[in-house]
Amino acid sequence: MKISKGHHSISLVLLAWFVSYAVTCPTKCTCIDAVYAYCDNQNITSAELPDVLRSIPASTTYLDLSNNKIQTIPELAFTLLEELSVLDLQNNDIMTLSNRTFWGLSKLQSVYLKDNVITMLQNRTFVGLPKLQFVDFSHNNISAIGFCAFIDTPNLSKVLLNHNELTNLTEDMLASLATLTHLDVSDNHINFISDTAFSRLQNVQVLVMNDNLISTIDMSTVSGMSLLQRLYLEFNNITSLSGYSFESNKLTLKTVSLKSNRLQTIQTMVFRNAQALEVLDLSENEISSIQSGSFGGLSLTKMNLSSNRLSSISSSTFSSCRRISVLDLSCNLLTEIGPQSFVSFKESVFEIDLSFNALSNVLAGIFDGMTYLNSLNLANNSITFIEEHAFSDLVHLKYLDLSWNQLTTVTARMFAGLQSIHQLNLQSNPLIRFSHGQYSETTFNINIHLNLTMADVSPHSVILRWPYKDGSQIYWSRIVYCIEDGKICPFRPQPEFLPAYETELNLEGLTDNTVYFVCINPAFKAEFLKINQCLFFKTEKERVISTSTVIDITPKAVSSTATLTFQFTQVLLIWLLWIV
Repeated sequence: MKISKGHHSISLVLLAWFVSYAVTCPTKCTCIDAVYAYCDNQNITSAELPDVLRSIPASTTYLDLSNNKIQTIPELAFTLLEELSVLDLQNNDIMTLSNRTFWGLSKLQSVYLKDNVITMLQNRTFVGLPKLQFVDFSHNNISAIGFCAFIDTPNLSKVLLNHNELTNLTEDMLASLATLTHLDVSDNHINFISDTAFSRLQNVQVLVMNDNLISTIDMSTVSGMSLLQRLYLEFNNITSLSGYSFESNKLTLKTVSLKSNRLQTIQTMVFRNAQALEVLDLSENEISSIQSGSFGGLSLTKMNLSSNRLSSISSSTFSSCRRISVLDLSCNLLTEIGPQSFVSFKESVFEIDLSFNALSNVLAGIFDGMTYLNSLNLANNSITFIEEHAFSDLVHLKYLDLSWNQLTTVTARMFAGLQSIHQLNLQSNPLIRFSHGQYSETTFNINIHLNLTMADVSPHSVILRWPYKDGSQIYWSRIVYCIEDGKICPFRPQPEFLPAYETELNLEGLTDNTVYFVCINPAFKAEFLKINQCLFFKTEKERVISTSTVIDITPKAVSSTATLTFQFTQVLLIWLLWIV
């Protein structure tokens, strides 16, 4: 067919249009819609980089060059990519950046340079980048920052310098970061911060300085940060805080974390009247004393004082503290908690953790007025005595953990007032007798966890006894599992149900080197009440290893109590953890 001159002209125009619109892409890259260019994990070297960049579509906005072997970047390397907004250069071997590396990238917003070997940031490295907002320099070898390294970046808001080689912070190093809202210098070797280091960072809201070598810090250093909301100084060597440390930030500061330092005393005026403070973490220090009024005026959602050296709590410890919703005092040396110790925030507290201390009793008056307390953890203490009505005001308490203590007898009066209890954990106590109060029909289940005890152990049998004996059960259900050499072992069938009057069970047919899980649970007409009485033990020939409270144990059985349920899969998991 003969093509007319007019049709021939149209064809040439269309061909020229398609050619001009065709998308070029380097062979080592994948380009999508002339906008996204993925050149990661291609072993691209410094020598190959210029050719790669010349073939990238000029309209590209996202360029990924991560996980390659780039050591140097030529000056003006990206000038043809004027539309670029995100540049990813993570995990290369880049050693230096010049003040012309990013020249011409007026639309660049984010630069990722994590996991390289950059040693310093020169002056004017990012000059002429008006839209730059985020730079990640983490995991490099940076030890110095030029005075004007970030000059002319009016929208820069977040810089990550964590995991580098910085040893000090001065005003000159941070002078060009005036627009920052988030600065992370954690995991360096910083041991000195000048008084004016942050004087120009008036917009910073988040300052992270974890994992450094800071031993002293004058909090006037952050006084110019009038918008500071979150301050992290975890894992340093700070030994003390001066009075009125956070006075200048009291209207904005919401989170302060001083976890894992060497604080020994909290002075009276350090946090006083920090009106906006919500989270205060002082865990894993060496705090042995808290001066009266130290937390006066605070209204906190969470205070963490765990893993310190506090031996007692009195009414002056938290005096004038207006609110604490969650209080963690676990892993201290507490032997005494005085009456009215929590009175100043009694109506706002929702959760208290007092586990892993050395408390021997729970007296009436400690938890007075805590009508909204939801969870109370007293596990892993040495509690032998609970005064009657000690929990009488805890009408909304749902979770009470008293496991791993030394209680032998528990009466209903000890738990008077617990109208909303869902979970009561008394496992790993040497309980001989347990009695509970009368529970009216509820819309929720009540779960009580106890443990069996062993007596009169012979080579192939054991007598099991349980603390709950004289309630309203209609019969006992008996569950026995055994595991031998990692496999479910055969066990001689025994009655699955026991009469309600039974108070002990002679479990026969045991074999050596076998793990047993046994539950003797009461069955009630009311289905909302569940009492679990279980034991986890192992038989051995010669050796006795005891990791829980046992009564009259003889050298043929070993007991170990854990949090147990009826699911056999969980029994297997517990056993695997036990043998490891």
